[in-house]
Amino acid sequence: MSGLEITFPEEDLQLSNINELEERVVIPSLLANTESRQRLARVFDREVDADLRNNISKVLGSAETVESNYLKNATKLVQNAEYSLALKLIRECLNINPKNGRAIKLLGQCFLGEGKVDQAIQCFKSLISIETSFDSLNMLARAYYQNNDDESALEFYMKALEVQVFDDPTLFEIYKNIGNIYGAVR
Repeated sequence: MSGLEITFPEEDLQLSNINELEERVVIPSLLANTESRQRLARVFDREVDADLRNNISKVLGSAETVESNYLKNATKLVQNAEYSLALKLIRECLNINPKNGRAIKLLGQCFLGEGKVDQAIQCFKSLISIETSFDSLNMLARAYYQNNDDESALEFYMKALEVQVFDDPTLFEIYKNIGNIYGAVR
């Protein structure tokens, strides 16, 4: 059988068929032909790439699920003022995805809840570099306001108002704080 030459269309070659092929034809005779060897290598590469893409998708999907679960639980902990427990989950989430805006926002909220306003400000600045939104600008302004940095608070309240839809319930708080800042100046 060593002189036998077999040709297969490339699409008919699949790794799952290799064992069947070994039973019918001695592999070394198939590999003796350079063209057949190249076709077999392309089929192998194609199937390995597909398996690799599938495994990467599973891992990424799993990481997203874990990340989502961390955030859901951390959110509940923050709502119940359990900041130290929430911080652990948020840090785990940020280990998976350091640019997760929701996790950074929660981290800043934890720091505010613990009275670590300077750290909260850094979180909200990072959040703004990832996503500039009414919420991120407002959170930074509130942190500056709590830190008695009226000038910075006013700057970010005004920026928040520029991007705000005018039916948001937090508008009252913003205008109240702006009024307090202007009232303190006089």
